[in-house]
Amino acid sequence: MSYNLLRAEDTDSYAHTEDWGEASTLAGVEVGNAVGVTLGRALMKPGCSDPLHAHDNCEEIIYVLSGTLGCQIGDETVILHKGDTLVVPAGLFHNRKNLGDAPAEVLVIFSSGRIESRLA
Repeated sequence: MSYNLLRAEDTDSYAHTEDWGEASTLAGVEVGNAVGVTLGRALMKPGCSDPLHAHDNCEEIIYVLSGTLGCQIGDETVILHKGDTLVVPAGLFHNRKNLGDAPAEVLVIFSSGRIESRLA
């Protein structure tokens, strides 16, 4: 039996900084350790949001590890707290905004190994 392991010290290779914070891909085609799913972690700066976007090829699951987020999903805004999970259907425009005064941390899981995104 074979498996793929990404050590914590190696995750910086798959991290990138954005205006709203930083994102790391932990599993997926980009990393080379999974083909059917993508797992990521985002650390969002206080008061910042990622751009409104959609993923036509996959669902996105957002799990809040810390902080409070306002998530625009379609025409609605949903407030998420630590421990909350939101499933975003494929093709639906959405974004996340950190409503707190400390960084917010989320896990994001996609139902595809390769994420396709488009901005609104």
